[in-house]
Amino acid sequence: MRILQVIIVLILAAAEGISQRNDPAVLVAVSTSSYQGSLQNGSWSPDNQFIMCTNWKSGYNQYPADILLIELEDYSIISLTTDGESNVNMPGLTWNPVIDRVIFSSEKSGNGDQVHIMDPHGLPGSAVRISPWSDRMCWEPGFSPDGEWITYEAHYFHNPNRGIVETYKIDGTQGPFQLTDTNISANQPSWSPAGDKILYQAFDGDTWDIWTMDVDGSNKQNVTGSDPGDKTDATFSPDGKWIVYSADNGTLLYANIFIKNLETGQLIRVTDYSGYDGAPSWSTDDRIVFESTERNPDDSNGSMLWIINATVKGTTFISENNTGMPKYYYMSQNYPNPFNPTTIINYQLPVKGLVTLKIYDVVGREVAALVDGIQNAGYYNVTFNGAGISSGVYFYRLQAGTLCNTKKLLLMK
Repeated sequence: MRILQVIIVLILAAAEGISQRNDPAVLVAVSTSSYQGSLQNGSWSPDNQFIMCTNWKSGYNQYPADILLIELEDYSIISLTTDGESNVNMPGLTWNPVIDRVIFSSEKSGNGDQVHIMDPHGLPGSAVRISPWSDRMCWEPGFSPDGEWITYEAHYFHNPNRGIVETYKIDGTQGPFQLTDTNISANQPSWSPAGDKILYQAFDGDTWDIWTMDVDGSNKQNVTGSDPGDKTDATFSPDGKWIVYSADNGTLLYANIFIKNLETGQLIRVTDYSGYDGAPSWSTDDRIVFESTERNPDDSNGSMLWIINATVKGTTFISENNTGMPKYYYMSQNYPNPFNPTTIINYQLPVKGLVTLKIYDVVGREVAALVDGIQNAGYYNVTFNGAGISSGVYFYRLQAGTLCNTKKLLLMK
């Protein structure tokens, strides 16, 4: 059933124009019969086996909204809220492993959006409100790494269009502490894995940029000010050295996913898509989940979730066509198709050296790899032994130096 489900969803995505990507991202292939609306704000469980997200039932950012858990093993869905209210999580540290709780904002308590905490294994409706104030709404909440504190975007009723980053200890003994100025709109805070920094986005009157600060609000740094365009929806990498965010880079029609090294300033474009990619979250096993639409999300039918590997070990990131070589040089072909355990992959390359072929499943996990030594440029054949891999939809990625080609395959036995 899962194979058929994946194929159907991929076909539906292709019909929407969403699947025509120029990167190795793979669809989180939830059956469209199991939910209604727009899947947004993907966030990883501590064991990376689930994605927590918001399902806007009437379309992109259109009420009502529920919190869902998607199990990546079979794409089944668990609903954490079913009350018909606005329940919204954010990417980043929203599922804390220390206290095993999830956090999100909800209107169910009245008085605008307020912060709620819930046991992810509990029954729908068991969330508990922890923001006790009546003078502000609290959006985009996230945990500190130890699970003792939260940070959120406060909107006071006397100035609801201005976001202010605050922190608060969940047992109510300390805070709230206001960390950003009231004359600057500061949104979507996210705590660093080490617990020493909070990042957020701020608007300076011209562009949105990503800032970091110490947890007491000191040492504010604009970490994307030298880069063009708007930057939003930022979260940390698991080691805290990188940030991932959505940006148009000053040249793109719609934003894609970028990562930036906070120590070196290295900037890397991760996704390559003519549509919109946003709201990314980075797993502890180096995958990035993000939402995607084929055009401006506010004008779309809703978004779907995709996963791409965060290949940033060291300082090298490989992306398709990044050398400017004519694409026909390294287009690959395979036969027979669908794949079987002895499929032949034929390729032509204009370079000498090693060729690496990696096979990924639909959620971006590497399931097989082989290295083929070549002496000269030309046509070469590689036999892929898929004897240990179950039948299903996969992607293979052929890499030689800085050349890379990714294709979808169907393995049948």
